Amino acid sequence: MTAGWTQLDEAASVTKNNLMDCSGTDIIFAGGDHGTILSSVDGIKWTSRNSGCQINFYSFSCSGTRYVAVGNDGIRISSDSVT
Repeated sequence: MTAGWTQLDEAASVTKNNLMDCSGTDIIFAGGDHGTILSSVDGIKWTSRNSGCQINFYSFSCSGTRYVAVGNDGIRISSDSVT
């Protein structure tokens, strides 16, 4: 196996501003411009999540029961990381 980085087409077409692993949840989040939130459990297959807004997201946090996405003009909170 050779070392190196591989571009993943599923996540390549959106601007990602931050990547965060929510400890204890096995979910990785990527935030981007125009309300973009992507999630993954393996860092290879990414799922787009509907944030319902146009905020540019820069950071994520989670408590085990709440997921928080923080952006330039506000925050979004979810209890299931999907909606």
